[in-house]
Amino acid sequence: MAAPRARVPHPKTSEAHKEPPLPEEMQPVSNTIPEPIDNDPLETRDWVESLDAVLAHHGTARAGYIVQRVLEYAKRHGMAKDLPIGTDYVN
Repeated sequence: MAAPRARVPHPKTSEAHKEPPLPEEMQPVSNTIPEPIDNDPLETRDWVESLDAVLAHHGTARAGYIVQRVLEYAKRHGMAKDLPIGTDYVN
């Protein structure tokens, strides 16, 4: 799967232009942990839509594998020091 495409600014975009609201599934899960500010919601939407496509065409196992690999990569490169790669919790 190719990485999401880079966002190309629209020539008529101004600072006053607001991005459309994120879909419900992309809204913060909890009010107890502050969500980081998304400086590029269109890029975020592209990544989420790409993951949605993997889910639709290849299922949860493949999508989970990709997420796991991304988390491992992020942790190895110091981007996700506080994110657990795995837990002992069993549902």
